[in-house]
Amino acid sequence: MTSITKFHEGDIIRIRLLECGLGFQKRMAELGIFAGAEIEIAKNDGRGPLLVKVFDSKIVLGQSGAQKIYGDKI
Repeated sequence: MTSITKFHEGDIIRIRLLECGLGFQKRMAELGIFAGAEIEIAKNDGRGPLLVKVFDSKIVLGQSGAQKIYGDKI
């Protein structure tokens, strides 16, 4: 299990854990990011925000928020 900030463009990840408060978890769940969900890393240059594909949407996550989301590469 690794923070999604460590994955590369094109990787498909199954979310395993959100290590954060309930408010952040709720906000992420409303966007489709929750334990068991699958996301694709659309952009991660290691410095700026991550762009992830969730279902049919693209979502931008800041590095600090993305560091709290853990998953495994599928």
